[in-house]
Amino acid sequence: MPFACLMYHSLSDGRFPDGQYPKYTTTRELFAEHLRLLMYGGFRLGTFGDILRKLESGKQVSDQLCALSFDDGHKSSLDLAESMIQAGVRGTFFLTMNYCREREDFLKPDEIRRLAKDDFDFGTHGVTHRALSRMPPAEMRAELRDSKAWLEDILGKPVKSMSLPAGLGNEAVFETAKELGYQLIGNSVEKMNSAEKIPAVINRFVILNSYSGELVCKIARGSAVYCAARRLRAAVLALPKRLLRSYDATR
Repeated sequence: MPFACLMYHSLSDGRFPDGQYPKYTTTRELFAEHLRLLMYGGFRLGTFGDILRKLESGKQVSDQLCALSFDDGHKSSLDLAESMIQAGVRGTFFLTMNYCREREDFLKPDEIRRLAKDDFDFGTHGVTHRALSRMPPAEMRAELRDSKAWLEDILGKPVKSMSLPAGLGNEAVFETAKELGYQLIGNSVEKMNSAEKIPAVINRFVILNSYSGELVCKIARGSAVYCAARRLRAAVLALPKRLLRSYDATR
């Protein structure tokens, strides 16, 4: 059964506002509205870990599942997590290693472990946030390997999920990730999922700062109009003469 996965990044308010990429933020109030309306709409909000457990057991993922994912590891993840705890749901945080190691506005090991104790799920998001498909093979492998080893050392358990920095991957990236033990790979392709076995690539809808709760519910249901509009947008942005700055740049 087709199921949705939503991709968030950070908050523009709260204790740790992210002012660098406002397009990819939301507010705490709006995020709480998203959760409330999704749950009211009958969705079971979950994690990449929930997807993995279903696939490992040989069962289909229900079309009522809507996975929540959060890229980068900005410190506003603490407020996002607090909102999810209040709603009784959990999500998956994908962490960029060097951001967390070198920047004060990103999650630190003790914060990551605290969130893990509260049953939040984690995966990697590269070392430097550069697009893996644009790297030489050895450098790409090192990003996948080193970010995995770093996060496993913090959590004390295997890490089986990752998301692609900038959403950019290719067969070489997918094959290398699988070789290194990743079971689920999140991308930025905005369409529903029909994964039936592992390893699997998980499509994710990006949630932007202007999205209302009603729109997010439509997205989670796989709105044909929304998906068509996003595919058209992606095709336009892929034109080689369009020189638009995208989120594949490092912060």
